[in-house]
Amino acid sequence: MPNKYCSLDPDFPEHAFICTLILNKENKIRAPFFLNQVYTNLKELGTEINKISSELVSKPGWQVEENALITEITFVKLYPLKREYWGKPLLDYTFESRDQNLEAALLKPEMHFLLVTPSLFIEKDKSWYLTAPIAFLKSASDKTIEKFMLTSNWPVEERAKSAAIYHFSHDLLYNWQTHKTFFGSKNKKRMMN
Repeated sequence: MPNKYCSLDPDFPEHAFICTLILNKENKIRAPFFLNQVYTNLKELGTEINKISSELVSKPGWQVEENALITEITFVKLYPLKREYWGKPLLDYTFESRDQNLEAALLKPEMHFLLVTPSLFIEKDKSWYLTAPIAFLKSASDKTIEKFMLTSNWPVEERAKSAAIYHFSHDLLYNWQTHKTFFGSKNKKRMMN
């Protein structure tokens, strides 16, 4: 029987991206919505955005704006996982906390790195569902990351041997309706507010 903890090596792509959707309510309220998953292709992302957009139809007045912010991330190194990380979490890491953290990091990407975690191993096709839970200041130590891993309730596949550290590279805008990308978002702050 395979070891339950830290027995599988996740596949971390050299380059990937994370996505921020802009939700709009009656053209009055705009809010960033950070997708959990780390993506490697736009087709998969487009499918996910269509699904989210369809679900929002049931919430009167809300819609997904046609341009999403895509941030390319670049692999830096592995971060080893330890069996102790699957103890009793003390911190309820809410989506609101995650959104605030990622928004701050995306506004000053040169000052941050991103932790990417393997949240699920999909047995059927032997693939990994990778997520982007939190960004840290570049000056953060491994102890700071460990504190998050020890205390947070963010889901991480217990059989994974490692998470990964990524740097933020550059931004693109992705029109999920036309499937076109273009360089952009010189004013990310305005887009997210």
